[in-house]
Amino acid sequence: MLFKKRLDIQDFAIVLVAAHESFFSEQALVRLSDQLTLVIDPARMPLAKLEWTIFGIYAVVKGIEGNIEDATLRYCASIAFLARMRPQVESESSLTNQEQDAVSLTNKRMEEYNSAWHEFPDSRAVQTLGEAMSQRVLSVTMRDNLLTIPFGQLAVSAMIDTAKFVKDVLSTVKLRL
Repeated sequence: MLFKKRLDIQDFAIVLVAAHESFFSEQALVRLSDQLTLVIDPARMPLAKLEWTIFGIYAVVKGIEGNIEDATLRYCASIAFLARMRPQVESESSLTNQEQDAVSLTNKRMEEYNSAWHEFPDSRAVQTLGEAMSQRVLSVTMRDNLLTIPFGQLAVSAMIDTAKFVKDVLSTVKLRL
């Protein structure tokens, strides 16, 4: 494509929020669980949804980091996206018994996921990240339920699809501040 349409960072953030909703909505969580015949206790669903939303935020931010070379644009796109997601995370957090505020919890989880991702330089990173995310969303350990392993793999697959979506959008537009 010779000429790319210019897209404001705030408009890009709106596109990213829509992508997050597509890949990491409550319906997507339920579909994924149903696909594996996992049952999330209805009493735990608000916390599972919050954790799933936060993993989705991590996925979008990783998509931004991996596809925007300019450090200023990358930073601004991440901040704009996170600002638009904050009300959703705060709303979902208010439905749980979390002692941490929503922003602190999001930051903590993103650090945990980054640590899991970078623990191994090879394909084990996918498994490690999937396990860390599954434990948060499903509130079980790997020993408790072997279906959490494919759940984690499918969730990381959604993360990779999110990064591809970000790349596809960026191939058609030129971001501007």
